[in-house]
Formats: sequence, C-alpha cells, structure tokens
Amino acid sequence: MLFRPFGFTSTDNSIFNVILVLSGLAGSLISAKILDGGDPKYKKLFNLLNTIGAIFIAFFLLSLPSGVHKALFGTNLFLYGLFMIPTFSIIFPYVAELTYPSHEAVSTALMLFLCRLFATCFGIFGTLLAETSDPKSTEGFYKCMSFIALASLIGMLPALFVNEELRKVSMKNFYQYFANA
Repeated sequence: MLFRPFGFTSTDNSIFNVILVLSGLAGSLISAKILDGGDPKYKKLFNLLNTIGAIFIAFFLLSLPSGVHKALFGTNLFLYGLFMIPTFSIIFPYVAELTYPSHEAVSTALMLFLCRLFATCFGIFGTLLAETSDPKSTEGFYKCMSFIALASLIGMLPALFVNEELRKVSMKNFYQYFANA
C-alpha cells in the first residue's frame, strides 16, 4: 500500500521484503564473525553500522520516488538491511554485558519486552500516519518515513555518546592485576 504510488506492484514488494530479510541475515552473520573473539568491539561496530545505515536511509528515500529503478531501490534496500538489521544482534549482548553483575537472562528479557512494546506502539502510530492521507498520494508514505527516520535518529544518537567499557572485561582486568601482583 505504501509503495503503490511509486509504481511498485505487490510482487515487487514481496521481492523487496525477501531482499531485506536475506541481507539482514547476511549482515548478522558477518557481524557475529567480527565480534567472535577475545576482545569484542560492540560499541565501535554498532556506531559504524548505525552511521552507514543512516546514510542508506537517505539513499533509500532518494531512490524511491523514481519507481522505475527497481534495481537501484532493491540495491539500496539490500545495503540498508545489511547494515541496520545486525544492530539488533549487536546491541542486546552489549547491553547485557554493560549490566554484568545482574543476570544476563533478566537483562535480555527486559530489553526484548521493551523492544516489543515499542515496536507495537511504533507500528500502530506508523500505520495511523500512513492511513491519514489519500492512498494514491505519496503524502502518507513520507509521513511514515519521516517518523521512522526520526525514531531511528532518537535511538542512534544517544548510543554514540555512551562511552563505557564492558564491566565484565574491566572486572577481569582488575582481578588479573591483583593475581599477577
């Protein structure tokens, strides 16, 4: 419905969804391989992926109005999924590590609950924004995308300023210092 004013069919939308899911899966696998090691760099990778993802949101919005460049739009969607979807698999373990003395299962469960609550409210509000305008007009799409871009920035900007070492790593270094003394 949102993409119909741009000349995309239901088949195009299905293909775009498959592209987004597969690119997100590939990005998550690549991110997992990067983080697998002795000294994972959660924050650096998260900030890098968020910044690149924000750039591809802009490309996404610029390539969409043409409607005839399905390959360009699909490529932008692939790159967006490759860089943005892995942020979820990075941020959950990072936050669980930041709350180290507490149990990881409790931290992760609380984050998942809040994410699902936010996603439900986000989806309802985005749908209401999209439905407030004529279905043949692009106004609803741009209202919805402005809301998504604003919510993405609100989630991304505070993460850029978190500057805390993982507590588990700092405690391990602290105990090693005294064990070696």
